[in-house]
Amino acid sequence: MPFLLFSWLCRDSRFYIRQAPPTPAPAGYISASVAATFPATCLWYQNYSQVPANLQCLLHHCSSPEQGESSYPAPALENKLELVLSDEVNASLVPLGSYLTYNCTPGTFIESNETDPSRNQVNILISLYYGQS
Repeated sequence: MPFLLFSWLCRDSRFYIRQAPPTPAPAGYISASVAATFPATCLWYQNYSQVPANLQCLLHHCSSPEQGESSYPAPALENKLELVLSDEVNASLVPLGSYLTYNCTPGTFIESNETDPSRNQVNILISLYYGQS
């Protein structure tokens, strides 16, 4: 009977998977890279080369800003901001570390102390914030 090759993946597509670090992690331990799936083999007697207890899911993406499971409402119309569509934003997931860009509608600008405002674009970094709630 041949071995069955398959891949583990996280239930939530915003998360990527990797081999879990040892507990406690030894000094100088370099964590494994994350990927959308983790390969495994089903061996004899339903033993697996990798089991979920040895794997870890880490947040890797955010949902697209205005669609999807954890999206938020578009800016109010009176703000006159439009999401700039890109390959990342058109996808259902936006990678952490990337930027979302909102442009002002034509003829409008970001409010500032400038006599003649010129800024008409806002860039938002997609990142994680670990802090107190």
